[in-house]
Amino acid sequence: MPAPVGKQALTAVFPVLAESGLTIGTSIEAVSAALCEKLTAAESVHSARFALLDARGGRNGAATLLLFATIFDGDTRVHLDELWSRGGLELERVLGQCAGWTRPSTRESFGRFLSAHARPVAALFSAQRELTVPQIRADFALRNALSRWLSEHDRELRALAPIEIVRRAGERFGAARAVAETLGATETLVGTASPLTFREWVALGLTFVRSCLHDLGDLFGGLWHDTLTSSGSAAALAPEPIGTSGSWRTFSHVAELKAGDFRRSALRLVLRLLDKFSWKASARGKVPGAEAVQSAGFVLLEDGRLIFLADFDASVESALERAAERARGLVGMIWSHTRGFPISFGWYQGGARDVAKLRDFARHGELRTPFRYSGYPELGPYQIHDNAEIRRILSGTLDDAVARRLLSLVRD
Repeated sequence: MPAPVGKQALTAVFPVLAESGLTIGTSIEAVSAALCEKLTAAESVHSARFALLDARGGRNGAATLLLFATIFDGDTRVHLDELWSRGGLELERVLGQCAGWTRPSTRESFGRFLSAHARPVAALFSAQRELTVPQIRADFALRNALSRWLSEHDRELRALAPIEIVRRAGERFGAARAVAETLGATETLVGTASPLTFREWVALGLTFVRSCLHDLGDLFGGLWHDTLTSSGSAAALAPEPIGTSGSWRTFSHVAELKAGDFRRSALRLVLRLLDKFSWKASARGKVPGAEAVQSAGFVLLEDGRLIFLADFDASVESALERAAERARGLVGMIWSHTRGFPISFGWYQGGARDVAKLRDFARHGELRTPFRYSGYPELGPYQIHDNAEIRRILSGTLDDAVARRLLSLVRD
């Protein structure tokens, strides 16, 4: 059955050949510029990245694992075909250093290879989940054109009422607006999310209580073994690679689950329920305390490690501080089950409140990410939302308040 239309995530993890473990990062960097340039012609790819992490126990003879992740629109098979048709040469130079890659490679073998190593993505959040890459770009172009028109005709427009200015703008840019709407014609899945059931609320409540008990055990265990550390100034996170443009930033992180079946089952429950909330949050385009997040998702590996992949419209440092200030409970629900997270109690106490330790936790788990791509690196969630609102206003019913709203959006 084909995948539903809408924004999706693909994450695959490959064992790197032993002889390539030390050089694959350099190989990825060597093709990054060319791959980024070629992916700009891809209409399904919102973002993409390669990240490197250590393999546990040298599985399959590998000491390194290669993670490849994308956020994309539409059918998975169509997305894989587009990746290969646009950047097959560069992708082969990288993936050819992984165990199981076959030559001569084809579009079909590439698709089978990624599908065989794909991992399920939990709790995917994406700002404006219903917007396609071409529509986001077209909305941005429409806003820029409208802004230039207002500036060039400022003297003659200044004497007109706001509603008349917007009416003329609608006539002037009607064709561009229609194109943008056509590019975004896709099935919207945001409304399919259902609220939590009574049983799920009960399960979450019981998990919270049990988490408190396990947190107490961790606290006393740390005191007994003298493993608790005091807060201090943590080192800064790794800088973005040269060539990163606009306000867009990425973050790739790995954390190891604490021992015991409860921690894994609790995290699975939290991620499953969080995924429901993510659909609704995607409809609003933001999560309280994480408004700068463009997209985010989790992958739980078989070896008990939690991978977090996110795109931000801000530095990772400021995103962490914002999360610690306004979303500490959400952060605690997820990462309190992992090693190295600041000592917490019941998700809300401790944990993310300790910003220095939270920064240290993020720094120590940050993955080397030698390749990252965004289909619109100059745009953040708010800008995308505002650009889409401008298009909708131009195609809707006008009154004075709506006209003033559009002009305020364009002139910001």
